[in-house]
Amino acid sequence: AVSALLSRHLGFARVVETGSLDEALAALAELPDASLALFDLRMPGMAGAASLGAVRECFPTVKAAIVSASTERSDILTALAAGSHGYVPKTFGALE
Repeated sequence: AVSALLSRHLGFARVVETGSLDEALAALAELPDASLALFDLRMPGMAGAASLGAVRECFPTVKAAIVSASTERSDILTALAAGSHGYVPKTFGALE
């Protein structure tokens, strides 16, 4: 659903989906013009929001955000403190 939203409604020309943090890092390394990377706090390889700090350090020009089932305030604040450019709860609808 997120892939369709990004390409059809937000105009992203290319959307690459990966199954783990390691796959995402490899994909970012191969796509120097990537502008946005979305991560789930519970995806394989993620050690919580701290992993996002490592992503931001390796790819400082990429906007990195979290898309997560968690709506816990502590998860949101931790992700933002780790350098996330945004936090989108999976409970949000397409318009939100």
